Amino acid sequence: CCPSVPSTVRAMGLNLRAAPVAPDLNLDLDRLAPLLQNDVLAVVGVHMYALPLDMARLKTTAGAAGAFTIDDAAHVVAAPHGLQGDVGLLSFNQSKTLTGGSPRGGGALFVTNENLRAGLARRYASLPEGKSRARNYVWFALRFGIEVAPRALTQYIWDLDFPLIWLTGANDDDAEKMSASAALAVRAQIERLAFILAGRTAAAGFYLNALRGHDNLEFVQTSAPRYLSRMMVRWNAGPAAADVRERLTQRGFAARVPYPMWTADDDPTADFIRKVTATHLELPGSPRLVATEIEELVTALSLCLKSS
Repeated sequence: CCPSVPSTVRAMGLNLRAAPVAPDLNLDLDRLAPLLQNDVLAVVGVHMYALPLDMARLKTTAGAAGAFTIDDAAHVVAAPHGLQGDVGLLSFNQSKTLTGGSPRGGGALFVTNENLRAGLARRYASLPEGKSRARNYVWFALRFGIEVAPRALTQYIWDLDFPLIWLTGANDDDAEKMSASAALAVRAQIERLAFILAGRTAAAGFYLNALRGHDNLEFVQTSAPRYLSRMMVRWNAGPAAADVRERLTQRGFAARVPYPMWTADDDPTADFIRKVTATHLELPGSPRLVATEIEELVTALSLCLKSS
């Protein structure tokens, strides 16, 4: 999952326990129950890349062990995702469906467990007011507003992230309320939400069609046509994802490797995570993509996998 999840848990002085995931990269609920011992405070259920997790089953399993359920719907903007746990989260970070305009674009916290509401409300009230963060909008304009070439969508040129974050100071870690300017940006995008979701759904369908002719590639999210936040492909054998990404860059296409492993090397899940990070790649999912662009990208990806 996103590194912000384990980093937040550690920041609260709590310990992390990794759980196995299934081939769709969501929690493997069949193997979860034995891990839920008496010292487990909460289980984070992530709808990975917007592929829905069975939250009703997760909440029942966690509740039987006396644990809270956190519905992490960071990638999803579609009810009831985010509303099915004791608390739920929706992100407005720069790569999400709705964005507040920077790596610190804000988010929403949903509280469905009344026993938790008062304490969380007090914690929120204690936060300072959010700053307008004009420098973050400079970051956003540079990162999203400029497309240096039709195929090299800048939101997928990861190499720009670190210099832009440093230049604009967008990595300020102060906890604060969401800024009014970020909230206004999100509200403006809500008016275009139907267009965004339709475009992402269409892109998923384009990927499915393009991948049918490539036996060495598989689309991780196979439930299209429907909304997916990110487009993940995998292969069984061949070069590592980082090498494939570099070869794609040389051909004029941009992609991203999966989230990095945050568990210890001796963790029982480590071997599976190594395989995921070596054989999965995230491809562009902009709602503006058309079928011919995706076909060219998939053909290039297949060639990169075959090349030595």
